[in-house]
Amino acid sequence: MHTMRMTLVFLAAVGCVALRSPADEAPVAATADSLRPPAGLDTTYTRVQSGVVPELAYVGTIIPKNVHEMSTSRWSLGCECLDRRLADWDGYREYLPWLGIKRIRLQGGWFRCEREEGVYDFSWLDHIVDDAQAMGLEVCMETSYLNPIYGRPAGTGPGGSLPKSDAMLAGWKRWVDAMARHYSAKGVREWMMFNEPNLRSGGNSWDEIVENNILTAEIIRAVDPEARIGAFVLAGVNRVNILRMLEQIKAQGKERLFDWAVYHGYSGNPDRINGEVQQLVQQLREVAPHMRAWQGESGCASEAVQYALSGMDWTEYSQAKWNARRMISDIGCDSDSLVFTISDLSYSKKFISRYGLLKTRPDNSLIKVKMAFYTVQHVVSIFNDDLELATGRAVSFTTPHERQQVTSFVFKDRRSGQDVVACWDGSEVPDDRNALDEVVMTLPGGQISKPVWVDIVTGHVYAIEASQIRREGANMIISALPMYDSPGVVIDEGLLRVEIPPKVKLGGNRRSQRGRMPYMSHLEPYMLPGTQQPAPALILTGVTGITNVLPMIEVLRQHGVHVFLLRFTQQTDAASMDKDIRAVVEHLRANAAKWQIVPDAIGLLATANCPAPMALLAEQDNAALGINFLVIQGERTALPETRAVEHQIPMRDWQDALREALEGYKKDVF
Repeated sequence: MHTMRMTLVFLAAVGCVALRSPADEAPVAATADSLRPPAGLDTTYTRVQSGVVPELAYVGTIIPKNVHEMSTSRWSLGCECLDRRLADWDGYREYLPWLGIKRIRLQGGWFRCEREEGVYDFSWLDHIVDDAQAMGLEVCMETSYLNPIYGRPAGTGPGGSLPKSDAMLAGWKRWVDAMARHYSAKGVREWMMFNEPNLRSGGNSWDEIVENNILTAEIIRAVDPEARIGAFVLAGVNRVNILRMLEQIKAQGKERLFDWAVYHGYSGNPDRINGEVQQLVQQLREVAPHMRAWQGESGCASEAVQYALSGMDWTEYSQAKWNARRMISDIGCDSDSLVFTISDLSYSKKFISRYGLLKTRPDNSLIKVKMAFYTVQHVVSIFNDDLELATGRAVSFTTPHERQQVTSFVFKDRRSGQDVVACWDGSEVPDDRNALDEVVMTLPGGQISKPVWVDIVTGHVYAIEASQIRREGANMIISALPMYDSPGVVIDEGLLRVEIPPKVKLGGNRRSQRGRMPYMSHLEPYMLPGTQQPAPALILTGVTGITNVLPMIEVLRQHGVHVFLLRFTQQTDAASMDKDIRAVVEHLRANAAKWQIVPDAIGLLATANCPAPMALLAEQDNAALGINFLVIQGERTALPETRAVEHQIPMRDWQDALREALEGYKKDVF
């Protein structure tokens, strides 16, 4: 890779820029016929091993499609962190076309491009962009991060400060202009704003995020009026704040600068944020109908990790399940979707962050292809632009377990009109269990000529027997359909490209009885829709039918706190309350890793005018109840002076006081 230095002559702060650089020789473009599988890629029908054995006849295994064999406008792939040398493009580049995903996300890396003020060296990034385009990939360029040569603070990672000082802001404007001119000339048309500016509390205000988004987008649009730009790029769904910022942008008449509202969708149980995403999509239709939702970063590690979704015992198997559930949920909620990330990230040579689809060494060289890589291949090979979301279509299930929550989405093949149903048990965080339940699926108006069941993780295809299918009016009903905590797809066999191995028989008679987690009938969980780090939990006590705590719950969730409402009756005595609170606290700590709860930040909030909890608190201290802190709303006159109360908030105008009380229990992600 040659070194290219670019001298910029500025005619104004962000005005015309003259660029001088030697011409590069364009790489030869790849085609489907010219692609050869990398040596480490397993293309056999046994490429993924699992213990999933349905009582159905094995048909064959999906043949994955590469990027030249289909159109996949809804998917994107993370190729981030190259600006900080945390991964190696040349170490994984040959695997990219085999995923079938066309769009990749790159970060511009201001601090790597401009080591000397006014002098830009794009050679490292040119090598990547040119190579990606030659392979048939499209680049979405992110503008992050800041540059230390313009002073401090200048964080070069997520959650860093936006450009605020005069020197940093002037440098930022010149940088964005130079980058936009250079890469629009290379055909880069898609852009994202500064990465995760809201990650650390107190870092960047929502007003500052809006201001930076408008400023940056206007510079890019001035260079390339046809550019497509993603706004916000927030950690978490942050639906309420996205709407607020959109209203600010609209008030300035700037909404047409942006084509996407970008959020990052992490959650231990990936299905948990689906409701928030669906509401975000609906809000965009109402407020800015030209904008789409884009899940712009979300992935799961293949082992214990120190950043997003930390504190959980991930494996390669649960990683594959998690990615499949997140991907299908995204497009099922009508949001674009990005897989984070192609290779492991070497943030530390002693502890590698294993979010990648490829496993790497501390020097970023490749070790192996993970199970999740093949799973992503299977998802993309089925769910591409051949299908469209069947808006308004519902499917129902009869399941063997009480409170079992089935996640499902209905799609339709554009050419044939055949239905495609993705479904799985979304009750819990995906894990290594592979025992199957059998469910009954009812699809109103169902049209599937020869239905088969596809296990998305393995890519194995199984026949659904005619005896399992019946019609009741317009309803198509399939009995004894396999289901577990990873997506299965019911689809017409003719829509699949399948490898049929000779004389291979898979199948068995394994029945399953998945253990269900116990639930208290009077405990109502209001967990965060998605967190990147375990968050505090607050138990609210409320009287059934009297206490309206929903406004408080909404404030707490917006502030990043899990809420568990423990309802009781007016006849509940202190002894019963004592038993219930202890049980709830024990339940939360037992599931802290799965639910992303900080185990030493579990609190109780009681209202002074509710006699039962106050009577209990007068007798029991925090240690006896198992809680870490206590919040009292109202006067504490019912409690002895010796009873410690960490936080006291007023009955009215309690919002700010409650936020302040809980701030110290929250933790930064990075």
